[in-house]
Amino acid sequence: MKKLGKLFSSLLALAFVVGCSSETDMILPESVNDITNISSVEDEKSMPIIVSFNNAYKGLLTENEAIGKKDPRNSEKYFVKLIDSARTTIDGAFYDLQDPGVVDAFIRAKKRGVQVRLITDDENLKDKQDPTKPRQSIIDLRNAGINVIDDNRGKLMHHKFMIVDDTTVWTGSMNLTTSSMFHHNNNSIMIRSPKLAQNFDAEFKRMYEKNQFGNNPHEIPNKDVNVSGISIRTFFSPGGGTMATIIDELKKAQKSIKFMAFSMTDKNVLDVMVQKNKLVLKLKVFLITVWFLNTQFIGV
Repeated sequence: MKKLGKLFSSLLALAFVVGCSSETDMILPESVNDITNISSVEDEKSMPIIVSFNNAYKGLLTENEAIGKKDPRNSEKYFVKLIDSARTTIDGAFYDLQDPGVVDAFIRAKKRGVQVRLITDDENLKDKQDPTKPRQSIIDLRNAGINVIDDNRGKLMHHKFMIVDDTTVWTGSMNLTTSSMFHHNNNSIMIRSPKLAQNFDAEFKRMYEKNQFGNNPHEIPNKDVNVSGISIRTFFSPGGGTMATIIDELKKAQKSIKFMAFSMTDKNVLDVMVQKNKLVLKLKVFLITVWFLNTQFIGV
């Protein structure tokens, strides 16, 4: 009986190892990932990766806006600092572009002699209250000599990225609007890597210089970019293999899947989630069964 109890104990331990292991657990070094350790602009410049989140977790929009504007680590603070650090070029593609503070930062860069080129979605060229008028932010940017183009099509140009001085990439879920920066939960990531910048530059030029929006071949100059020991692969939608890669990664999951998404409607992704959840339920049933049998044999 004792031998049988040891056998079930061994099975229980093995089940936990199988259920909790994964191929790799990628953890960013604290100096790379923890923005709370940043004490100066020089510290920021030495960090290859900075992840930030909007401080927008209160109940009312008015509360969130006041808190976000006072928070020195709210995402837009890093964004404006990046613009202000530009010396030669700024190329940005943003679905929506409206916030006066960001517009002023782009104009300051232009006045310093920085080449600023911007892409936005055609739907956001017009004033939200009066669609017969152009949006004030677009007027101000163009009056400052900044070229702003749009996709001029029914589908969305939904990118949110910026390349500064061919060395730094900014991307994430944040649009350049007051509501997106101070009312909504959004994430942003800034990565200093000339090779990664080349990948985003290729996508920018595809739209800005070749007028290729939508489902066209995406040429990625650097398939795998290493930043401080972290491997980064770049994908652009549509037609760039983004969804297939997400599904492939989901299928590899062994321990957990955590996700936040404004909208989640793709059936293939949902099917993988459901299947993974069923496997977890089966594992839980197995563990409970093993635990029950184990207690019966060794009298726990």
